[in-house]
Amino acid sequence: MLKHMPKLGKSAQLIAALLTTTLLAATCGSNDSTDDSINDDISSSNQSSNNDTADNDTADDNGGEQLLVTADVSDDPSQTSDGPQRGGTLRVALEGETDVLSPYAGSFAVSAYITTHPVMEPLAYWSAEGDWVPHLAKSFTKVDNQTWQMELHEGVTFHDGSDLDARDVIATFEAQLADPITSLALRPIFPDTGAIERIDNFSVQFNLAVEIARFPRIISSQLGMVVPAEFVAASAEDPSLNQTPIGTGPFMIESRVQDEVTVLVRNPNYWAADSVDVYLDRIELYPITDGLIAVERLAGGDIDLLVTENPEATLAARDASGVYTIENTGLDERFVIF
Repeated sequence: MLKHMPKLGKSAQLIAALLTTTLLAATCGSNDSTDDSINDDISSSNQSSNNDTADNDTADDNGGEQLLVTADVSDDPSQTSDGPQRGGTLRVALEGETDVLSPYAGSFAVSAYITTHPVMEPLAYWSAEGDWVPHLAKSFTKVDNQTWQMELHEGVTFHDGSDLDARDVIATFEAQLADPITSLALRPIFPDTGAIERIDNFSVQFNLAVEIARFPRIISSQLGMVVPAEFVAASAEDPSLNQTPIGTGPFMIESRVQDEVTVLVRNPNYWAADSVDVYLDRIELYPITDGLIAVERLAGGDIDLLVTENPEATLAARDASGVYTIENTGLDERFVIF
């Protein structure tokens, strides 16, 4: 049995979840004091190896990733004598927009991960060492390579004040199995019936169709995010709700105008506040599809952070004044579904 209480800083978790290759932060942007703390977490979280793609392998190696810091350490906004500051707004540029934000509906593009990881937490997550660890789950117990039992933390609350329990996990999981897009990632792994069953109010059992020695890896991102069972039922009647899902995370969706801006605000009743540092008060996410324009806005102080895989944007950022960059020069594991 493996047990873990969440210890990752939420700023670090946000960045670790982005699955991209270049982090660009403006040193001359917003005057919010929290820019220092978010960049501190960026540096610490990205200098550790992290393999974030689920697969059916039984090997336990985690591929290493190298990072090239293309600015002087003296230019790094995280290197301040005052340390991390609390409060403020982080303005993030997205390379694209997604159709919906619910983890069981639509395409859930890369921008959805950036937007929703502060809002909807997964059952398992990744440590700074690149190993999966329980998160919303209190523990995982492997009965055999096709059967895993999971126990939830008690006292976890959603943004609407309701308590997380096994019903929510089952409802979200079954909605993913029913969705024509999300189910493509699950159908090869789970049987047609009996894929998940309730043990008690805070425990479920996953019954796999294939042997997977490291199953919790699969539910460490979109497939492990949980929303209330009542929300699942309501969104089936009103699909527009999938634009603003309810989670357990340290931030809540305050407003969303698709293709313009999504605003997240701090959750004042975050269940893990005693063990997880949350510095920001607000996160604003802006889709900017032209990478060069995004770099210009970053250098000009309109936004504070850009995460990109665009080569032109990366080259432009290297030469931009007042922009601090961190580059991942290692390999990236991806998957294709036919």
